[in-house]
Amino acid sequence: MPADTFVILKVSPEEPGIEKALETEIRKIKIGQLMDLKFEPMAFGLVAIRLGVIVPEGNEGLAETLATELRKIKGIADVEIEGMSLL
Repeated sequence: MPADTFVILKVSPEEPGIEKALETEIRKIKIGQLMDLKFEPMAFGLVAIRLGVIVPEGNEGLAETLATELRKIKGIADVEIEGMSLL
């Protein structure tokens, strides 16, 4: 029986101080259901954004599609899928 998947992504900004603007753009993407968004200090003033997203069952590849869409946002340097777990 297929189940929903919880995906954890780490979004790295290109420069310090733009994380709130990136949050606004991230929330506009309607792939999956955003359940959690946290800011985590990195180095040199950069703040990563960690996302927890529920991807509905039967949507194989949707996590990678989400990562690809996030990479298109101006100001995002990198998006990494850190983990996935069935719910």
